Formats: sequence, C-alpha cells, structure tokens
Amino acid sequence: MPGNAVLMMETVTLRSPRLLESDWMRNYLRFLSMHGRHVHCFEDAWCIDGEQDGCTFAIPGPGSSIQALIARYPSFLLRPDSLKYEPELKEMGFRPTAALHFMFMPVGSGLLPESNPVKVMRVADEHAMEMFQEVQTTGFRDDATWHRQRHSPENGLNNRDLNGNSQAFYLAFMGDEPTGVSQAVFDNKVAGIYGVTTLPAFRRQGVGAAMLSCIRSEAQEKHLEYLTVQTVHGSYAEFYFQRLGFKSGFLAKKMSRVA
Repeated sequence: MPGNAVLMMETVTLRSPRLLESDWMRNYLRFLSMHGRHVHCFEDAWCIDGEQDGCTFAIPGPGSSIQALIARYPSFLLRPDSLKYEPELKEMGFRPTAALHFMFMPVGSGLLPESNPVKVMRVADEHAMEMFQEVQTTGFRDDATWHRQRHSPENGLNNRDLNGNSQAFYLAFMGDEPTGVSQAVFDNKVAGIYGVTTLPAFRRQGVGAAMLSCIRSEAQEKHLEYLTVQTVHGSYAEFYFQRLGFKSGFLAKKMSRVA
C-alpha cells in the first residue's frame, strides 16, 4: 500500500476531534491487506481485489474516474465525500445493499467495564491460533458472507505476524473454556477493532467488553488516540458498540451491481 497515497484521502474531517478520515481508512485498508486482499490505489480511488465478489470492491475518492471503476468492480463503498457518484451508479444498475457505520472512541474514555470471570490472552503461538480459528468460525457461523470469505483460499492467513506490533489476536476464556475472539490493527493514531464475536452460550456475559478493554489497554501502552470499529448500520453490533460508548464517525454506503 503506498504510504503517501493515504495522505491524499484527508478530505473529510469527522466530528471526532483531530481524527481524520485518512487515519481511519488507512487502518481499515491495512486490515484488508493483512488478510488476503490486494489493496492498491487507482487515480483517486482505493481498490480492493479478492477471490470472491463480496471481497472485491472500490472506494472512490472525490476525483475518481467512476466509469473506469464501474468497468472493473462489482461493488463500491461510498464515503461521505463520494456520495455524488450514487445517481450515476444507480443508472448503471447498482443498488444500495448495506451501510457500514464507522464508529470511534477516544482511548481514554468509554464504558468498557472489566468482567472478572472473563480472562483475555493475546494469541502468541499456533496452538492458540487453532483455538482462535475454531471459536471464530463457530461465532460467525450464521454470517453467510463472513463464512464464505473466511473459507476462500486467500484467507487462511490469520497466523501471520502473531508477535508483531502492528496486529494482535485475542482469545477470551471463562475458566478453561474459550468463549470469544477479536482482532486489532495498530497503526498511526488508531487501534482498529475487527472480528469481535462471542460463542452463543456465553453471550451477554461481558466477554466482548473484556476483549475490548484488553485492546484499549494495549492501545494506551502504544500511546494511540482512538479505538475504531466498523458495523453494519442497523445491526445489533452497532447498538452494542454504541452502548459501550462508541460514537458515530460517518456512514459509508455499499452499492452492488444487480444482476
């Protein structure tokens, strides 16, 4: 990913203090590139290429050549500064399919209570990663899109960089029983949170909050400023993170070609 190209995306200042959209998108794109997506810049757009159609999309900027992108990509993620392309995309057979809610929390604020029965460890070896992947698959079993993407050939990459500073995997336990997983990408001012899930039998028992508290502690040690998360607008996950103290940053509308 070209580092200087990210700076070109500083076009929208969010309602959050000092957090620019470029910091947010840089973290999100880095997560995608770490997990089997080819992320590259084309003119004023970010392009994400994956094995499955659901993993292949473009994020246009305000100066993008939208017609050139339409010829190459089946889906688009429209940020606030690129909503002007929506009418043209509709004329070309694209329809809104979802909205991704980018949310944030300053590292030093929010609720995130500690849950004493829940212990959280950072995945550091292959054995722990095997447990992580088992819990991850079970936790997301009802998410058909995630399940398809997780089992595509390009995505068996969770075991890279286990002991690095830029990415971390977390495994939660109640007693000796693994109960949930989450991931974080640390970059610039942002700790991006991804893939939070709890096994059905342990939901509503503070597992998610305990994992987020652990991520926040590591973000504080790294002197980062914000926790960020992406949820589907209108989902339970959106409500859950709002309840924990995450604030709205912006909505990105997903549009896909209708066959």
